[in-house]
Amino acid sequence: MARVIFSPRMIYKGALQTEAFRLREHIAESYLSVLRMSIPTWRDDVMQIPQRKNRQFYGYAAMNVGEIRDANFQQVEYDVMPCNNQMMKSHAGIFITVGGEPLIGGKRLESVKSNVAQDYLLLLIQRRLVEIARKGLQTIDFSDG
Repeated sequence: MARVIFSPRMIYKGALQTEAFRLREHIAESYLSVLRMSIPTWRDDVMQIPQRKNRQFYGYAAMNVGEIRDANFQQVEYDVMPCNNQMMKSHAGIFITVGGEPLIGGKRLESVKSNVAQDYLLLLIQRRLVEIARKGLQTIDFSDG
């Protein structure tokens, strides 16, 4: 899997930030988008992701699916599944559940009553993914094929 990394929010001075694994609340995001590197078109799919003034392509983090699934802790479970996307054949998602409840950007978990505990748990969830992604962080120029 490859998680595309954008500057400046996801990377700071070459260090991967937890922001790289934050579910966006304004769209109630239910998974973190990744690309399956085993699909030959994955590099082409990267080029379809829009860049903006405040979001420039930096590179990607190559991540092992087995390692993501093994990152489970307490009641937190990670899974990776293909996502149907006609534009990007390699598209997949990292889905996260807490006690069987899906994690959705901007939605509070019913099972975690305290706001402080919830914020701490979300940070731990992101940190686990950062630790995995950091090992495979690559800067690359996709324009050279």
